[in-house]
Amino acid sequence: MKDYYYILGLNSNATKDEIKKAYRKLSLKFHPDVNSGDRFFEERFKEILEANEILSDDVKRQQYDSKLFALKNSKKEEPRQTYNQWQEPKEEPRNTYNPPPKEKQAPPKEEKKEEQKYKSSHSSSNQNKSQPPPPSKKKTKRSSVSQFVTTLLITIGICFFYYVFVVMPRKEKAKQFDVEMFLNQQDSIQNTTSTETGGSNSLKEEKTAYDPNAIDANAQVIEITLKALGNTMAEIRYDQTELKATTGSTVKLTLINGAKDSSMQHNFVLIEKDAMQKVTDEAVKAGIAEQFVPNIDEVLIGSHMIMPGYKSTLTFAAPPAGEYKFMCTYPGHYSKMNGKFIVEAKEN
Repeated sequence: MKDYYYILGLNSNATKDEIKKAYRKLSLKFHPDVNSGDRFFEERFKEILEANEILSDDVKRQQYDSKLFALKNSKKEEPRQTYNQWQEPKEEPRNTYNPPPKEKQAPPKEEKKEEQKYKSSHSSSNQNKSQPPPPSKKKTKRSSVSQFVTTLLITIGICFFYYVFVVMPRKEKAKQFDVEMFLNQQDSIQNTTSTETGGSNSLKEEKTAYDPNAIDANAQVIEITLKALGNTMAEIRYDQTELKATTGSTVKLTLINGAKDSSMQHNFVLIEKDAMQKVTDEAVKAGIAEQFVPNIDEVLIGSHMIMPGYKSTLTFAAPPAGEYKFMCTYPGHYSKMNGKFIVEAKEN
């Protein structure tokens, strides 16, 4: 059983705000898009999403805490072995004594130096005595090779430690800085566009607002079944890329997650036609706490995240006639899981 508190770096009594802050920090660090699709970061990112999904929900968290508490209490300490059980008796010979051999003591270095001085001083007088032979060339070559190898190993070790403890941390900090800069730029762009379009609020007010919950009990019901398929990022897709409805009808859409991998979580989000990139950026900011469904005008309606093997039904009033987009807003899924949602005018 996974320890979700350990994965998020929190205590078991952490509050929702602490869980949300920890999730946002770790999701920025381990996001697959930031780390070039590395398998290690992708697995860590899945664990972080799973931990946040369980701990941010009060009911799921209470069930998980009870299971974790029962698991910790069920572990019992194994009986420790006594000294006599593992200590093997050592038999010692009786009535025998073998004194250790006496080591020959080498003469001290100072005496050796004095002897060498004495020999060198009397070498000139003794002409018949031969001089000591010079060191062989093989020994000098071996010593030079050993010195070269040691210096080479030391240099390699210094370069390795410099790369691990200096270069890699700097790269990670640079990646985090780039992600934060990207999010800040998106916020600034959104703020500037909102200020520039401030004068056109009167035009928006003239348009009738779409309310997905304004369901007419006597309206025609259009039932749609949409399946999410694939167990890897390369296989994920919807089984349909075009859905249709008529104005004034009630859409009853059932989303079935046919995947088997626990990381393949999907949802259904109906958006404006040309707002896919904006919705994708805002979905990352919203995070798992908001089920990756941002609260912006371009999003008409969205479902919660559905785990593999489960299904969910979403009932809403059909929007005005026109062409819309539907997509999965889970990070990294939007490019392969999207399609057209066409609303045709009702014939009189």
